[in-house]
Amino acid sequence: MRRCTISVVRITPDMFTHLTWAAAHNVWVSDVTFNNEGTALISCSTDGKVQHWMTKGELVKVLMEQGEAVWSAAFINADCSKLVVAADKFTKCLSFITGEELWRQNWGWLNPAKQIKLDPMGGRVAVRGGYGIGASYIKILDVEDGRVIQEIEGPSGADENSFWSINFHPEGNYLLVGHWMGTIIKININRSMKK
Repeated sequence: MRRCTISVVRITPDMFTHLTWAAAHNVWVSDVTFNNEGTALISCSTDGKVQHWMTKGELVKVLMEQGEAVWSAAFINADCSKLVVAADKFTKCLSFITGEELWRQNWGWLNPAKQIKLDPMGGRVAVRGGYGIGASYIKILDVEDGRVIQEIEGPSGADENSFWSINFHPEGNYLLVGHWMGTIIKININRSMKK
């Protein structure tokens, strides 16, 4: 069985340190994210696991393990006690402390959630998903309960219609969307829709 690793490179003005976690996941490591202090790392993978690591490479615990690929993860609050993950059929919020599921949005097999981005102004998270015969989409969710507060749908049909990457403007008033055809789209989002 092939084992995948995670590497961390620490860069300073005159040197870098390269740390490697052996056998982090069985297949692709699809996303990694640090907590605000940089003392803990979350990894997620197409093997269906979300894992908590210390930055020296010690596995603390498996926060989630299930059969669907997990593509992205993001801490959603200042104290990093909650984590949102995007998986093949759902997006869900987990307690970083216990791994308990706090809320869940199911998308179905045609519309896998692929990327999560936190609104830097707080309160919302953007989920990018869909591909192929399912329409690509971006859903803006309330971080407290997972409620969809805004939806942006792309055309359905083929990969050339797909959204491929997203990121919030630092003030949270619009998203930049990377499109499969090499374009970048600016989408205004309504801050007043937060609650």
